[in-house]
Amino acid sequence: MRNLRCVVPILLLVMTMCSRTTPDISYEDGIISGDGTITCVNTKGGSYGIVTDDGEQFVPVNMPLVFREEGLRVRFKVQTRYELGSLYGWGTAVEIVYIQKI
Repeated sequence: MRNLRCVVPILLLVMTMCSRTTPDISYEDGIISGDGTITCVNTKGGSYGIVTDDGEQFVPVNMPLVFREEGLRVRFKVQTRYELGSLYGWGTAVEIVYIQKI
């Protein structure tokens, strides 16, 4: 009975991982792509970020004005800008390579 209590959670975890056919976010040649939602980041001066469907948070340094809309669904490709650190203490700084409304 004790072994069963250990095996069941592991089995559920493995089944959950195997049920996903493709990841929501992909990383290829330094470019991160996926779907997400635009959100207003409450900081001094205000900023907008992207929260991915997997919960990752990105702060684009070059967010176009037409995409600065709370709750807007987008498909994006970004490149991480690690040298900028976390600009607002929220999310990872990125540069938008491609973005479109979905």
